[in-house]
Amino acid sequence: MATSERPEGGCPVTAATLDRVPGLPGGYRIAADTVDCWKGWATGWDRNQQGDGMYLFRYSTSQGWRVHGQGSAFDCATLGIPKDPDDPPPFCSFGG
Repeated sequence: MATSERPEGGCPVTAATLDRVPGLPGGYRIAADTVDCWKGWATGWDRNQQGDGMYLFRYSTSQGWRVHGQGSAFDCATLGIPKDPDDPPPFCSFGG
């Protein structure tokens, strides 16, 4: 897909695209059914690898997708994502 055709915020994104993001361990393959994409953020993981949960990716128009972190849970407030009960991110919570 040409850059001009990419949906705003990089979503939707495929597992194959996330597999090519710099910073993933060698041989790491994101399972297609684990990808969640929301407003320039995406998560996914490799079912065959052990580790601390999923990878969190962030999209920018200048650099494309980049690894933002890894873990089993993410706090939206820490990521600077405002709480919106009508459109909650699928990959994090707002603490409490």
